[in-house]
Amino acid sequence: MSVQAQLVGGEFWVTDPVSARLCWQSLMGFGKGNLSRSRPVYGELVRGAVDHVHLGRALRSLVRAGHFAARTDKEDVEHLHLAPFEAAYLAFDEQFLTVKGFENTQSLWTYFVSLPKEHLRQYAVYRAYRHAGWAPHSGCKYGADFVLYRFRASEGRHSHAPYAVLVRSANERIHQRWIAVQNQLRLTKQVAKRLVYVEGSMST
Repeated sequence: MSVQAQLVGGEFWVTDPVSARLCWQSLMGFGKGNLSRSRPVYGELVRGAVDHVHLGRALRSLVRAGHFAARTDKEDVEHLHLAPFEAAYLAFDEQFLTVKGFENTQSLWTYFVSLPKEHLRQYAVYRAYRHAGWAPHSGCKYGADFVLYRFRASEGRHSHAPYAVLVRSANERIHQRWIAVQNQLRLTKQVAKRLVYVEGSMST
């Protein structure tokens, strides 16, 4: 079984609700709902199961406006965003994802290698952590490349993410100024995380 995504503005969208739930629930939490904080919950709201913990700002506004109480149809309009490194892992490692407009995995790989090297470096680090049993997600809210979760498969949800990860190249200095390192450490400490620097080297 596989799911299909489409490439939109450098991101990969999974628009089918069943496929989106499968990516999130069955495969250690891939992607993010475009209206939710993490897992897509718009469909649950349409069906009357309101879980405010997972609501993004857009959905909270709709709930307050009575949008769901007034709906007579049951259409789920939320889609799942996959970052490039997540799409690459699902397509090449899990062989679970196909992308509309690409004939096969080779044509998709050709697209990925045409991207800036930082994307391939992120994919390599993401892949390593996945194989080590972690569920990495975007760390942009914390000024990092990833945050690392342990996935509780029996409960179908993530626990707290204890680490924030910064990926750098082998010849890149951590920071030009130590004050920048201190700022990053202070930020990650305030959100109860430890900062990890990962060096990724690219071979030809």
